[in-house]
Amino acid sequence: MMANGTLVRTLIHTDVTKYLSFKAVDGSFVFSKGKVHKVPATDMEALKSPLMGLFEKRRARNFFIYVQDYNEADPKTHQGLDLTTVTTRELISKYGLSDDTVDFIGHALALHRDDRYLNEPALDTVKRMKLYAESLARFQGGSPYIYPLYGLGELPQAFARLSAVYGGTYMLNKPECKVEFDMEGKVCGVTSEGETAKCKKVRKIGKVARAIAIMSHPIPNTNESHSVQIILPQKQLGRKSDMYVFCCSYTHNVAPKGKFIAFVSAEAETENPQSELKPGIDLLGPVDELFFDMYDRYEPVNEPSLDNCFVSMSYDATTHFETTVADVLNMYTAITGKQQAAVSPSQPPVMDEEYDVIVLGTGLKECILSGLLSVDGLKEQTWTVGGGRRQLGSWMVALGLQKGQLQVLHMDRNDYYGGDSTSLNLNQLWKKFRGEDKPPAHLGASRDYNVDMVPKFMMANGTLVRTLIHTDVTKYLSFKAVDGSYVFSKGKIHKVPATDMEALKSPLMGLFEKRRARNFFIYVQDYNEADPKTHQGLDLTRVSTRELIAKYGLSDDTVDFIGHALALHRDDRYLDEPALDTVKRMKGFARLSAVYGGTYMLNKPECKVEFDMEGKVCGVTSEGETAKCKKVVCDPSYLPNKVRKIGRVIRAIAIMSHPIPNTNESHSVQIILPQKQLGRKSDMYVFCCSYTHNVAPRGKFIAFVSAEAETDNPQSELKPGVDLLGSVDEIFYDIYDRYEPVNEPSLDNCFVSTSYDASTHFETTVTDVLNMYTMITGKTVDLSVDLSAASAAEEY
Repeated sequence: MMANGTLVRTLIHTDVTKYLSFKAVDGSFVFSKGKVHKVPATDMEALKSPLMGLFEKRRARNFFIYVQDYNEADPKTHQGLDLTTVTTRELISKYGLSDDTVDFIGHALALHRDDRYLNEPALDTVKRMKLYAESLARFQGGSPYIYPLYGLGELPQAFARLSAVYGGTYMLNKPECKVEFDMEGKVCGVTSEGETAKCKKVRKIGKVARAIAIMSHPIPNTNESHSVQIILPQKQLGRKSDMYVFCCSYTHNVAPKGKFIAFVSAEAETENPQSELKPGIDLLGPVDELFFDMYDRYEPVNEPSLDNCFVSMSYDATTHFETTVADVLNMYTAITGKQQAAVSPSQPPVMDEEYDVIVLGTGLKECILSGLLSVDGLKEQTWTVGGGRRQLGSWMVALGLQKGQLQVLHMDRNDYYGGDSTSLNLNQLWKKFRGEDKPPAHLGASRDYNVDMVPKFMMANGTLVRTLIHTDVTKYLSFKAVDGSYVFSKGKIHKVPATDMEALKSPLMGLFEKRRARNFFIYVQDYNEADPKTHQGLDLTRVSTRELIAKYGLSDDTVDFIGHALALHRDDRYLDEPALDTVKRMKGFARLSAVYGGTYMLNKPECKVEFDMEGKVCGVTSEGETAKCKKVVCDPSYLPNKVRKIGRVIRAIAIMSHPIPNTNESHSVQIILPQKQLGRKSDMYVFCCSYTHNVAPRGKFIAFVSAEAETDNPQSELKPGVDLLGSVDEIFYDIYDRYEPVNEPSLDNCFVSTSYDASTHFETTVTDVLNMYTMITGKTVDLSVDLSAASAAEEY
């Protein structure tokens, strides 16, 4: 899509950009005299380009200056030419340009599909060239195009989600949809079952021939580009219309690593796509697989004012969206009588209504809770103003519009989405920790960073994954398996064994200790709380973890490893607590997965919780308007008088150009530093992810070191974890207070979450959410789900 084109403007206007991520296309190429040439994107490229000779470049430059300066509303820029009557051929002839240059301008810059434009008014060509130039300048890339990550299939899904959030209903897999008409010939409904009505509302206007190739290399002669378009003008091929080559790769998340997808398309002029598309296919080089397709193109012939049927035109063969969106906008005008959508998704719902629950804050906990309430029968509305990338809680929030009869209003005082658990791009990160200074250029593009403010991995068999599946949110997320989990012991980092072979080779235990540990692991593996035969006479609700482990004669180092690296306890208090919790935690230990995330933006300042005469919540006031409600869910910042401080978390955030040393070159790891190893009262955690998770530019890694604060000096306190990172490009330090609620929800109907802890997993987070859900609804969430719904992706 053109970076400054109508589709991008439509995406921004409708706020659909919040559901999508884009990547600049590496280059646009044109086929001329049997060779592929890059369409220049910079002055230097233009000077070096073999597309024109030196004198021709001067003549073309004069024409480009005319186009650049042309302003339809300012006759002074027209140079006496009326471009609504002067043809493109007449305009170009004034500059003495060669046929090859005209071919280049008309097809590679103005993106005309054939040469009919030469005898049509020049205004359209000039506008198209200006759009090309504006799009090229948008991101200062190698082409004027952008392409969505995960492919173009994301676009209709994103618009479908937008429609669903604002009340639209979607029904897929409904065969034999039959349009019904009344006695006056106007459409009156659609029948899903029965015979299909024959449609006489369109006429055939042509066919598109298409080839789809899977390759293991970029297209030759395109500077090793991972995303390109090549335009083959009709004159170069002796055709009636242009041919197009389009290529993207694994860097756009549309193919496995090392694979490229290429398309060759054209308006069909024969019945043999293999032969007709050969000039474009020949440019691809060797292909792994090649598919051919041909489909008919139609346009509507009905009169919508008579039958209320609005039929779109079929897709053409071009590699851009300008004609597609022009058709959509024309249909919108025909349907509504308006030139553009008058109601933006940023328009908020009505404040002066009564809601069953108001959720304050858009942190992860609040969003998960909203999703659970929505799935189990609560309807939700959300204040949205702006855009950003996808984040975990957002889809849980949106689910509420599809189900239930009760109403939930979700508000946030901040101008960003995610609360304490948001993700920041590089500019936002820099502003938060370094003030107004701009980040150095060597760190890469700001938009390529998504730095978590509460970094955590998910247990692949844990409560968060089960909650995601229960709420059906997994359909909106992509996961990636984490490379390894490590533990700090005796001054060194050791991998937590994930296989029998790793366990045998691990230096964490000696041979005899491994035998003793194996016996303990077998006990844990076989333990079934509902089957006393597996208990071996032990009541784990009364036997402490220390007493249970003592029966197996394990060393202190092994106990440290089990308690902190497997059971994920944050300190040693668990040793004197009932062993059942530790056994359950060990049974849940599995591979970890990381989630790709981003943010929405919300903005309802000064959200004030209102109470009635009995001290019960009755509403929330913002900007002079009050939304009434029966219950309020919020984070501690909204009700500071109903919480108490329970500690602080200190955190370091590092940007690096390498993986953490001694972790097998892993791109995603956690390292647990048990309290005993550091002489602390609680554990320290190291968390790392990289560009392979779409959170940083290629070659960059983001590492976090966090702990429960025991001093007022985070730099000094976090040094053992920071020292493990190796050299860093930049490092930031932060410290924040932790709170827990002290109110009685049954008396005031206020449900306040606990602040995020320092751990690198979500188990404590989701436990808090599930407890709040039970208090609000009186129900327990059934998380016995099919875990295959959240399978992790392979390496991309």
